[in-house]
Parts: sequence; C-alpha cells; structure tokens
Amino acid sequence: MLADVLIQIRRLRLDRRSWGQVVLVATLAGCGAPEEKTLDESAQAVAPADDPTPPVTNPRDQALPAGSVTALRVLTAEPGWTVFVNGIEAVAAEDQPLVTPCVVHLPDGAWRITVSRAGAADQSERALTPEIREVQFDSGLPVPEGQVPAVEAPLSRLAPGESTPLASLNSPARDADPFVSVDGLTIAFASDRPAGRAIYVATRPGPGHHFDAPRQVALSRGADRAASPSLSADGLLLAYLLPERSRVWGLQRRDLAGEFGDRKPLVFDDQSRAVWRSAQLSGDGLRIYWTADGDGTPAGFTASRKAVEKSFGKPMGYDLPGAHACLSPDALRQYTFDGREVHRRRRGSLRQSFGEPESIAEVELPVPLADAGARSWWVSEDEQWLFWTGQGAAEDLFVTRLRRGPGWGRTWHGDPLVLKPAVAATEAKPVDVPAPVDPRSLPLPYTRHWRELEKLIAARQFPAAQKLVRSSLEQRELAGERDLLQRDLAAITLIREFWAGVLESLSRLKPGDEVPYGTTRVEFVRFENQRLVLKTKTSELAKPLSELPPAEVVELYLLSRPEPTPQDALRIGVYLSFTPRRYEKVASSRLAAAGDEGSQFREEWFARLVRQGGAEFDRGNLAEGTAFVDEVLQHGSGTAAHATAGKLKAGLYDRLSWELRGNRKWGRDKEGELRAEAGRFERSYAVSREMYGDFELSCEWQVTGATGQGGIYFRYPGQGDPFKTGFKIQLASDAGKGVDQYSTGSLFGQEAPLTNASQAAGQWNTLKLRVVGEDVTATINEVVVLKAKAISETAALTGHVALDGVAGGINYRRVLIVPLK
Repeated sequence: MLADVLIQIRRLRLDRRSWGQVVLVATLAGCGAPEEKTLDESAQAVAPADDPTPPVTNPRDQALPAGSVTALRVLTAEPGWTVFVNGIEAVAAEDQPLVTPCVVHLPDGAWRITVSRAGAADQSERALTPEIREVQFDSGLPVPEGQVPAVEAPLSRLAPGESTPLASLNSPARDADPFVSVDGLTIAFASDRPAGRAIYVATRPGPGHHFDAPRQVALSRGADRAASPSLSADGLLLAYLLPERSRVWGLQRRDLAGEFGDRKPLVFDDQSRAVWRSAQLSGDGLRIYWTADGDGTPAGFTASRKAVEKSFGKPMGYDLPGAHACLSPDALRQYTFDGREVHRRRRGSLRQSFGEPESIAEVELPVPLADAGARSWWVSEDEQWLFWTGQGAAEDLFVTRLRRGPGWGRTWHGDPLVLKPAVAATEAKPVDVPAPVDPRSLPLPYTRHWRELEKLIAARQFPAAQKLVRSSLEQRELAGERDLLQRDLAAITLIREFWAGVLESLSRLKPGDEVPYGTTRVEFVRFENQRLVLKTKTSELAKPLSELPPAEVVELYLLSRPEPTPQDALRIGVYLSFTPRRYEKVASSRLAAAGDEGSQFREEWFARLVRQGGAEFDRGNLAEGTAFVDEVLQHGSGTAAHATAGKLKAGLYDRLSWELRGNRKWGRDKEGELRAEAGRFERSYAVSREMYGDFELSCEWQVTGATGQGGIYFRYPGQGDPFKTGFKIQLASDAGKGVDQYSTGSLFGQEAPLTNASQAAGQWNTLKLRVVGEDVTATINEVVVLKAKAISETAALTGHVALDGVAGGINYRRVLIVPLK
C-alpha cells in the first residue's frame, strides 16, 4: 500500500540523487495487476546524476533553424492593426507592438494570426507556413456591445508585479486551486459554492481578457472536497483530486464545447491514511504526478500508461521539488512558490532529476497566499502569469503578472512593411498573369452569404444581419436561392423579436430581483449602457449583455414569460439554432414545443444543409460537402433531410474510381464493396485514380479467415511495388493478439500501434486514417491506435491510395477519401 511505501521512503532518508535507486513494488489498491512493462521505464525511472542530457532549453534562447523561417505578410484594409500570433502580441524593434502592414517571421507550421485595433472587432485567420506567405483582412466590423478588442483587454494593461482579482470567477464560497490550460483560455478550479462542491471551468476569448462565468463540472460534484484540477493539453481530459480519499478521478469529453463525462478513478489507495496534497495530469494524459503527506513531509509519486484508454500502472516514488505538483505540460519544468518568489527547476528528459532552482519572479501579493496544504497557485505555460488563491473568508482567486511578454517560449518578431503607392503607367509593361484559381476553392455564393450571416448573428448585430439578407435578395448570383434567403429573413425577424423580449424582461426588473449568473443566481442592481450590474454577497460586478452565454440570455427572456407560448418556444429555438452546436439538443426541444412552425423550421434548416452539401459534391468538393452532410446526419435525426443526407453520403462511395491491378478477380457489391477472396495473388491492388496530398480516409474492412490480411497504402507514386515506394497501414486477422510493427494498425514495418483494436474475423471494423504532411493518425473502431511520422527520403508528399489485395481474405467497403486543405 502507498502508506507503506511512504514509511519505507522516510526510513531511507533519501536525498534527491537517491530516488532513482528506489524500486517501489506497491500497487495502488483497486488498480489491478498492470500489464507487463506497463510503465515506460525510459520515461519514469529517474536517471543517475551523471546523465549527460542537458536541461531543457527555453525556446526563446534557441536560434530558429536556418531556412525554416517564413516572412509572413500581414495586410489590413486600413493600416495600424496590432498583430497577435497564437494569442501572443508580436513585436517590432525595441519591443514595440507590431502593426500592419508588416511581415512577421515564423518557422514552418500552422499559426493563428489575429489583428486588433480599438473600436473594431478582432479578426483571425489560419496561416500554414511556408505554403501561405500572406494573409489579408477586411475593414472589420464594429465591436459588438460589451466585447473588448485584444489591444484593450484589461489584463494586458497590468504591469509586472501588479495583481487583480478574477471577479467573474469569485464567489462568497471557497474558490481554490486554479489551473490554467496551455493556451491560457480555460481555467479550472475547485469551489464549495452553494450550487455544489465541485470543479468549475471557465473560458475567455484571449489571454488578456477576464474569464466568462464558470460552469460546474457536474460529475465532479459530491460531498467530498474536490481539489487540484488539471487538464490535458488538448482540453479533453480533466483530472481532479479528493485529498482525504487519496484518490484522483478522471473525466473525458469529445470536444471542447461538450460536457465532461466517462468518470473513472485514475490512481487511488483506499487503505492509505496519507493525505494527498495535489495532483497533475501531463499534457498528453499519459502520466500523472501527485504528492502525498503521511506525517507532515510531502513525498512525490508518479504513474504512467501507454494510452489514454488504458489504466495507470504501478506508482513510483518521484523527486518532485516542493509540496505540490506544478509542472509544464511536458513535465520537464517544475515550479515552486513560497508566497514571495517563483522558482523554476528544469531537466533534460523524463528520466532525470530536476536541477537547481532558478528564480523567475519576485512578487508582493496584496493579500497572503492561501493555506500551503493545498495547491493554491498556478504558473502559466509561458511564465507570464501567476494565478493564485488568497486567504480570507471568500478565498478569492487572483492573477498577478510576472513579466511583460513570455518568460518561456518565443516572442514573435516582425518588421514594418512599406507598401509602394500605385503609380499610373507611362508605357506598356509586361503584366504578370496571376496563377489560375481553382473555382472549387471559392465558396459558393449562398455559402459565402451564410458565413457572413452567421458572423453577424454571433456578434449580435441583428439589424446588420437583416440588412445583409435583404441585400442578398437583390443579387443576381443568388437568384436561385431566393427561397433560402426568404427563410433567412424570417429567421432574423424571429431572432429580433426574441432579443426585444430579452430587453423587455430587463426593463421590468427591479433592484433586488434575482437573475441567473453562471450556475447561481445573484441580485439585480440595474441595467445601463447594455451592461447588467449585479450584486453578490460581497461585491458588485458589471456584465455586458453581449457576453452572456446563450442559456442565460434565454433565462432572461423567460423572466417576463412564466408560461411561455409556442411562439416564445419558436423564437428561442431559432435563436439557439444559430449558437454553437452544444445547444443543439436544447434548440430541438424548444422547436418541438413550438408545434408545426418549429418542426417546419427544423426541417428547412437541415434541408438547407443537404442542399449546400449536394452543391459541393456536384463540383467535386468532397471535404466541404461531407461537412454539411455529416452535420445533418449527426443532428438532424427525424427530418426528411436526414434520410437524404444518408443517400448522398452513400453515393460518395461510388464516386471513387479504382484501377484494379494484378490477377485477382475482385468481387464487387453495393456501397463500393471490394472483396478479395482467400488466396495469394502477387501485385494485386485497387489503386485510386486520383492522387492525394493531405487527406482523411474512412472505410470499413473485414477479414474472412485466420490468414486474411491487407491494408491501406498511401503516398504511392503509381508505379512499382507500393511496399517499397509508399507507406502502409496494416490490416490483418490478429484480433486479441499483441502488437508489433506488422500487426493491425501498424505503420507496416516501421512503427507498432499503441494497441490492437481489431475485432474477430467475420466482423466489420472501421478505420479512419488522417495524413497531414508527415503526421499519420490511424483510428480503428473509434480507438486511436497509431500516431506516427511517415518519413522517407524518396517518397513524395502526394500519391495514390491503394487497397492491398495480395494475401486476400479481406473485404473493403464504404471507402471515402476527403482531401484536406
């Protein structure tokens, strides 16, 4: 048991260099016997002191590889917009803000470029360098009421060493143990507020903004005190601690807009008397670190697993400096804070001990730090911010700026760009002929209209949205979509009626009335300048109406309508239909309550999506068309459009054209099925007519006997042996067996899968294969089995896809290949 392990460690009086010599044999009660080599010894064992690996180097101290930097041009309709790269303000000479027009110097990769200026809504574009070398932005829209541009974000105005309370998160109850995601946009914390003792999460639009109202993680609510939450780097896994229970729970969600579910224990010891102080999940979700306190002296522990679907293995003693786990996502940096000074310790690999402490900031807090027995603080990934909990009745959450600009990671630099004014030509000169543009890359007229409409409604600029629809009705290129535009106009009318109802409810409120705020209700003070002034038990706060989540806006609408009519339900359902997809179920429920009009709106909504998807398929845009059709299949059950979408997608399988090579007589059937009967036929492949660069393939496959096997080749140039000139994802009749570089799900002959997720012979399996550049991800039966690099000195980044039929005894069907932009 873990308590016995603690006793053994204390008896040995281990110093930091001794931890690597300890072998812990205790297993956490209830975790079960781990698989052989469940722990990755190279990642978990502490290296000897003479390990030559140097500590991890701060990226800002490393020179970018020569030849890997792109000068990305950033242009705006008017000059003077401030440029942000992945949420970080880019700088010019002397660390002044970089403004447009300009170039920003970026290494090869994917980037989110944002431009911001006072009085205008922020604009963002994705840029993949070096393929994209210029991004352009329009004049922009006015700032929606209550929103704040990034250049005016309140936290960005804090000076180093300055602190401010996180007013939107605080409550009269105990709020503690903050954890902030890698991108700085999500915070998780523990709270004992009346809505329930649980973990709460909140988000914000940028690192300089305050957070929105927090939402309770329902499955974390309970009688036991929850503490020390942490999130994986992708935000899909949440871990939190029950200190007195010596237990860490884990929850999972499918997307960032979804709710956390699938609750299960990660590590625990039901027989230990030690209080677990803090715990943290690594960024990849494969390791967990925690500290346990048996007699007042904290001891560190860790456990690992091979995949997020697996259980954690044996606990191991770990040299974790300080009383709490506060590590970077890669676990190569550990932070400590004593209420006055923040220290960082580094190591070069997961096998090493942490090095000597380095001071990164000295701070003077406005109130004392909360009890050191809990993890009451958190250092942001870029070491620019300290989030912490102060002592007092409310134990309010605060943020302190440690420095201006990242302390860890790069600050992106650029240079002003001087654009030459246009000069009238005095003589004829050769004109550069622009490269031809594939018309399929341009949005269809109605799709372009719809995207602009969604943008305006999301910004709650309803008069402008109505004006847009009326203008579109007069455009000749949209003459064939007048029926859709008329429906859009009717929807905008209903949304404007809904919003008028919200304002009517606010006009009837009196000081002292209760109104919804997050998961609680607070006291209404007044409504002025499009802001709600609300009062908690300890303070007043102002919340812009435009920043309220849709669910709270609906509650405001219903305040003056205790018995909503079908027309009220229709307005609410239409409004929610234009909000993020997490409100889809609520929208459908409201539309159902609206009767025939609600049913008709829902039918027309999904019929529009099917129509857009079909138009994209007709011009060969499978990616765009599939996105429309999949939305109908996911959310449009019960509508006529749902059946139409199913037929559209089924028809896609016949759009793929295959060249059958070799002597095998492939069997053919509906849904594009190809059957390779048992028996070996050399050089037998079904090769795609098209060539693909980045793509996503989905299919179903089935082995028909004990020796059946095949696979999916990609990046095949079309000539020669695909095994020698391309890459292959192996598919075989090996269900229930171990894994190696030749088993199902492997990058054949190169890298073994994480697990064997195939089903027994005779059963159909699903495969999703995503190839982007050199990155390959394979998912079999909804389990990610492979994340690998397809690297070759000779293979190109484009090629054919081929179905392997050499060995036989394998069937393929519903094969769909979608090129990725």
